[in-house]
Amino acid sequence: MITQTNKKLVIILGRGRCGTSMAAGILNKLGVDIRGRVENIKVAGYGEIVYDKNLNFLFEFADKARKNSLEYPCEELEKKLRKVSEERGLIWGWKESSIAELGLARPLLSWILRVCSNVYCVFCHRRDKEAHAKSISKGLWSGKTSMEWCRNSIKEQEEVIEEFLRKFKIPRLDIYFEDFFTTPEQEVRKIADFLEVPYTSEAKDFIKLDMKHF
Repeated sequence: MITQTNKKLVIILGRGRCGTSMAAGILNKLGVDIRGRVENIKVAGYGEIVYDKNLNFLFEFADKARKNSLEYPCEELEKKLRKVSEERGLIWGWKESSIAELGLARPLLSWILRVCSNVYCVFCHRRDKEAHAKSISKGLWSGKTSMEWCRNSIKEQEEVIEEFLRKFKIPRLDIYFEDFFTTPEQEVRKIADFLEVPYTSEAKDFIKLDMKHF
């Protein structure tokens, strides 16, 4: 039984354009208190994911600490994290698609795992790496990056996440973007079983074909 003292924290990890926002929306429909760390998750078309300024404060504060060579853990940061956790549901979390690109993300997430004891990871992938790279090149980085850069970015980020997960040995579920459009119920049930939450058809019906950004 999950209580206030053993809440589950779910972190959705993956390179952008691999389904992290879709996974956040699915978890939201499964009753997980998923919040957005950045405001643009609200305009991505992936459901009612609430932007959480308090959650983003953790990353802003960590960035300041990094630039000023402050030590982890920091008392103020720990106090803020505990307050955020207390205010959330029994299963809560956020999506993080910039762990390899932001120097602050890795040390902060490492520190969070030292403070929070019941952490789970949903690791998002795409089976077709070339389609993933093309999706990145057509997205926010359209016209600004080469396909080679996009391919290398995917490889680098997945390696960083793998290293991170191996180091902390937290429970993980690997999911693949394409599978949600071929066997949606099966994939949603995998997530529900992994987090030990009830399956809902609303979560399956949340998946729409226009989410396939190939």
